[in-house]
Amino acid sequence: MRKIFFSFLGICCILLIAACAKNDTPQTEITGPENDKETSLQLSILKGNNQIALPGALLYDTLMVKLTDKENKPVSGKTIGFKASNANVTLLTTDAISDNQGIVRSQIALGNVTAGEYKDIVTVFLKSNEKIKAEFSFKVETETEVDVWLNKNPRIAETISWPESNSSDLNYNAWTATQKTALNHFYQQAKATWEKEVFALSPPVNQNTGASTTIKLDRRDVWPIYLSNIAVSLHSEMNNLLNWSILDYDQGELKMLLDGRTFFIPDAAASNLYQLNGASTARRIIPESALFLRSFLQKEKIIQSDKISTIGSLLDWCHQHFTHFGGSYNYDNILDHWQYSGGVPMSRLINGTTRISDNRFNHYTAGCHGTVDFIKLVLRSSNIPVESFRSYDSHRQAYFSTEGLYMSHGDDPYNLHTWVTPVVSLRETLIDQPTYDRWFNGSSKESVARGTVEFAVKHLSNILVNLRASEPAGTPPAQSKVLKEMSSFFTLEELLEMDLWTRLDARISSLGGRDRIPEALIGRYK
Repeated sequence: MRKIFFSFLGICCILLIAACAKNDTPQTEITGPENDKETSLQLSILKGNNQIALPGALLYDTLMVKLTDKENKPVSGKTIGFKASNANVTLLTTDAISDNQGIVRSQIALGNVTAGEYKDIVTVFLKSNEKIKAEFSFKVETETEVDVWLNKNPRIAETISWPESNSSDLNYNAWTATQKTALNHFYQQAKATWEKEVFALSPPVNQNTGASTTIKLDRRDVWPIYLSNIAVSLHSEMNNLLNWSILDYDQGELKMLLDGRTFFIPDAAASNLYQLNGASTARRIIPESALFLRSFLQKEKIIQSDKISTIGSLLDWCHQHFTHFGGSYNYDNILDHWQYSGGVPMSRLINGTTRISDNRFNHYTAGCHGTVDFIKLVLRSSNIPVESFRSYDSHRQAYFSTEGLYMSHGDDPYNLHTWVTPVVSLRETLIDQPTYDRWFNGSSKESVARGTVEFAVKHLSNILVNLRASEPAGTPPAQSKVLKEMSSFFTLEELLEMDLWTRLDARISSLGGRDRIPEALIGRYK
């Protein structure tokens, strides 16, 4: 058993993400009797209790306990023991010292067990006083709630598919008991962390050691990321947490959410490595745990009552936070902006980074390619499929298939023309299929980002107001700075038909005249 444990420990998806949540399982507290010398100390189980496995599976998990005093303050520097009471259990650590947060961890492998309940299978105790202890239990069940639901929804089960190699995909029905147990573990984590804050772990290490933007990730890293995404999708669907259902999606939309090849592609040269690059996968953004991504959506109140409002809310978040990175997309510049080798980890885009070369903090996005990748990966954690594709002139665009709407350019959220006063949601920059077909006919490069200038004309963007206010009163439209700004997209006649200058002059008058435009309106464009 020990040999099996160490052979598979690296593949263990459960160890990599489950520890990232605050209070991810209810605490169990057992203390020693009051007449003991260390009775003021107590051990509480933070994680790993009552886990579920399928018969024949190898269950891997992190056991986490916390040592505190009678005032619930963490106690560091104490030796904690882990002891198994079952021959089928292997522990990676039997003794550990509590850290400065009072936390101690070990890893467990449980295998070769039949269905049943295994109570008090691991005891954790204070070495200096073994009466202060906590005990872990496990269950082995013939089927999980994920199994039951997928059996009733075979189209979903068939779409959940992991690329074992370039020529072999394994759908859920063909997964081993160990693989299904791992997915169920993440499902339980999704339940435990719903509406709780989940922190990102360190992003997976790029195994491509050359100075290249090609990203290669270890199977032991990508498998748990994939499982977390499937688990979050299933948790939302099975518990009716969203006002939309994946059961209404066509097969292409389901694949965008559930097919492993839309996440990672097996590396042709090394069986243990996976790449990101491909026609339907993220080019620049490193996927991370969907538990973290969903927590981000909840914390920022991005998930709304319908899909289009949720999409608009995420675009608005990007509008308020993102800044286009500087320079070209090369190895050194990536390190400068995101301190990562070859790409952009999701968490560093969400949390922001400090650019090394000038010590400036921002939420730097990797251009239109990176922004569309980000939108695709984040919305996937709320069961909204997004197709990422190149425009005819190599820009990146997004298609929200369930809504029939497009982004005219991945850089739209932080385009200067999207700043209007008062604020208007950027869902209005999205365009429908007939508009997309008319604008993007393969011959008009100027159509890229046209959604933002249409938005600017309709809502009188701050920059248009500022341009008009900066020229002498009565400047004819034909000599106006506004025409020069918009001439790539509109003719003078088209802008006159939209009554643009009349509306701009009225807006300026309502703000007190050319010399009294509020600083908040124009300061961004000085």
